Amino acid sequence: MVITMDYGMRGQDPIDEINFYSKYDHTGARKRKACKVSRIRPTCFSEKLIRFYCKKTDDKSFKKDKENFEEWCRKKDFPEYSETQEEEEEEKKKKKKK
Repeated sequence: MVITMDYGMRGQDPIDEINFYSKYDHTGARKRKACKVSRIRPTCFSEKLIRFYCKKTDDKSFKKDKENFEEWCRKKDFPEYSETQEEEEEEKKKKKKK
C-alpha cells in the first residue's frame, strides 16, 4: 500500500498561494517574500509512505515476500530502507530517553 501525503498541492508550498494583509497597510493583501516567512517551516511538502503486509509468517515465505517487495521498490525508484537502518533509529530513540 502506497500513501501519498501532502498539503493538497502535491510538492508545492501552500504558503506561496496565500495573500497576507499588513497591519500597517490595509489597502490590499500581498504575497509574502520567502525571507519574511518562518525559517522553521518545512522544505518538503509531499512524502510517500509505504506499508508492506505479509500474511504468511514462516521464514521461507517471509524471505521471498521481502525480496519481492524490495524488487518492487527498486522498480518504482523508492529508496531502500534496510533493517539495520531501523535498528539504528531504535538505538537513537533509546539514547534520547536516557
